[in-house]
Amino acid sequence: MTGSARKLGLALVFSTFAFASNAVAQDVQELFTQGVDALRKGQDQEALTYFQKVLAAQPSHEQAYELWKSTEHQIWLDILVKQGEFELVGKRLMALAEMGRAERKNDADAIKALLQDIKVDDVVTRRSAIRKLASEHGEFAVPYMLGVLGDQGDDDRRVMYMQALTEMGSDVVPPLVEALHAPDAFLRRNVALTLGYLGDHRAGPSLAAMAAKDENETCRNAAGAAAKKCAGADAVAGFLKLGSDYHYRQDNVLAGKGQSTTVWSWSGDHLVGANIHSAVVPDELAKRAYANALTLDPANAAARMGLARAHASEAARLVALADAGVEIGDLKNAYDAGVIAARVAGVDALDAGLIEAVQNKDVVTAVAVCRVLSGGIAAPTPGLQAALRSGDGGLRTEAALALANGAVLGRTKAGADVVTALGEAAGRQALRTVAVIDGDAKRGAEIAAALEAQGIVAHRWERGSNALAVLNRFSGLDGLLVADSLPDLTTAQVVDEVGRNEALNKAAFFVITADAAKATEVWGEKAKGTLSNGEGVPAVVEALAAVEGDRAKALELAAQAASVLADLAYTGSDISPVLGAVRQAAKVQPDRVAMLSLNAIQAAGDAQCAEDAAAIAADGARSEDVRTSAASAAAACFTRGVQASDAATAALKSALSGDAPLSVRAGAARALGAIKLAPADRAALLIGGHAEM
Repeated sequence: MTGSARKLGLALVFSTFAFASNAVAQDVQELFTQGVDALRKGQDQEALTYFQKVLAAQPSHEQAYELWKSTEHQIWLDILVKQGEFELVGKRLMALAEMGRAERKNDADAIKALLQDIKVDDVVTRRSAIRKLASEHGEFAVPYMLGVLGDQGDDDRRVMYMQALTEMGSDVVPPLVEALHAPDAFLRRNVALTLGYLGDHRAGPSLAAMAAKDENETCRNAAGAAAKKCAGADAVAGFLKLGSDYHYRQDNVLAGKGQSTTVWSWSGDHLVGANIHSAVVPDELAKRAYANALTLDPANAAARMGLARAHASEAARLVALADAGVEIGDLKNAYDAGVIAARVAGVDALDAGLIEAVQNKDVVTAVAVCRVLSGGIAAPTPGLQAALRSGDGGLRTEAALALANGAVLGRTKAGADVVTALGEAAGRQALRTVAVIDGDAKRGAEIAAALEAQGIVAHRWERGSNALAVLNRFSGLDGLLVADSLPDLTTAQVVDEVGRNEALNKAAFFVITADAAKATEVWGEKAKGTLSNGEGVPAVVEALAAVEGDRAKALELAAQAASVLADLAYTGSDISPVLGAVRQAAKVQPDRVAMLSLNAIQAAGDAQCAEDAAAIAADGARSEDVRTSAASAAAACFTRGVQASDAATAALKSALSGDAPLSVRAGAARALGAIKLAPADRAALLIGGHAEM
């Protein structure tokens, strides 16, 4: 029914235990077999439902690999050629199967033993060794093979090794690309030839650069021929495209079998593989690609923008990992280096990167760039204005903070939209975040707007791949709303990837669907419910009612917002539209936020603000610091000529008497001194004050 939200289960769907127990309960092989039978009978919709159930059962990589091995090749072709949902399901199952193969290992003894078998005359033995090298060792075999590629004394062995590398596939491309920096021209030439045989587009830009710049003519010729096979005609354009693809975690550069945690470089006379956290590998590779483009063309604005964005993105990801409790080594130095590098790139480059991040709904990068820009601008920029108009509440807050700081620095007035966003942030006590992923842009926008109206920050994407590229940098997520059909990925893949992320796997999962019955059949108790449009949002809000959200982040943003609101008021901006939110923050927020909110009241408070501040000053349950700030805020309001209500006067009299701390009584006295009191009232206060001394 339109707008309904049907309950499908209880426990949060992403707990490891829930996935494990459900996988045991369902027979993945049987579901897949039923799907194949339906497919053979021409019952496409029934077959698709069975295959979707297989994915919803969260099969392990090993289970998917067994499905792949036990199913005839023609069935997989039949699934893929049907395209649409079938193609997405087939690709996902095959990707899981690929990940089910043995993890590549850097085992020197095993690699050397297999390389001995490559030299034998027996074709069967040789091909078996190559397959094992590829499946069990991949990229780690390359450093042990380069010596032969650079050996001019054994042509037959060199050709065998080059052929072996070609047959080993895409795994060996990254280290081979770095080997193009080897000082030995003969080795460079043979590496270039090998990359040409592989034909991987990731090698194209480096080969094109080598063809243009290498000091050795033979190397230039080999690289030029190889570059054509790798679609690498223009080195700068190629590096820019490569940097963008890495930044957005595109499948064409990050293979379906999973991202390596090794980043290769050439040092002296050998390859070096650095093991880093997999979450930042794409950022490292993006930085390298953009740096290569900038080296070739120092005036290239796109390269400078990409490099600045990549540094900011990596810094944001490092913070998210730290917030999630992940140990990644010297985080502080890596984060600081990223921020410094981003700032050195210049405001124009950062702002261009921000515009692109907003356009691509890359919220994490956009937030990181807003923070880097904050304090470095004196006037609004196109990127910050675009971020302020974003449909993402968290991003709007960060943009508002940067624009407000710019207004203070530039001694200009902040816009009403900036002030409004800051007022929202000042009153927020818990930051609850939800991801909305729906290929139906109109429906997704409606659902996100309904969530935002309930005080929940909603991040929205139309494509699953774009969502995952950003979500994997989040430090937490409270809800995940995914459509039952996406243009690029299966719903199950999105759910699976989010569930594997320790920082995100406690989010409550809802299915966005026009067919609740089918969603129930496919997902069962793994989903908390369904919704078909914005009218179903109340059930999501109800499910998140028990979620406190990220209180620490919300309070930090609230403190920053309240602080900059005071600065804006002192420099002439009108903050009166959000004084209601500021008053509320002073009353209910913890001390730090309350005191900063009272500073804003001190700068621009009205009569109601002054009355509330007076009441806080008289409240013995509040801390001395808050009460003192409140009394000072009330005094400032009355000094500016704000009329005092009877309630405000009574509260200040109460704060003046009794056992209130001296700082509170002194502030209350200043406030009462600024109020127009009847002579008798003031005399009573003076006599009373004298009598108590």
